[in-house]
Amino acid sequence: MEVCGGQTHAIVKFGIDELLPKQITLIHGPGCPVCVTPLEMIDKAIEIAARPGIIFTSFGDMCACPAAQRICFSVKAGGGDVRIVYSPLDA
Repeated sequence: MEVCGGQTHAIVKFGIDELLPKQITLIHGPGCPVCVTPLEMIDKAIEIAARPGIIFTSFGDMCACPAAQRICFSVKAGGGDVRIVYSPLDA
């Protein structure tokens, strides 16, 4: 089972799935947060992160995820209080 959508795309794009023996079955999913989070939700999160007085916490890979207009790291670069966490307990 590949967990990341990027892995799934690469496996299919380069035909790796076709090279595997018939006894091996790939199971796609569930997908990491970056792969399964709708762009609309990321846009809303970036909008919240850009508000004055907000402390916004996120895993680093989500902060680098491109949304419709910008990425969360651009809010941090513009002075927003965006903090990277490594577990929910860090938040």
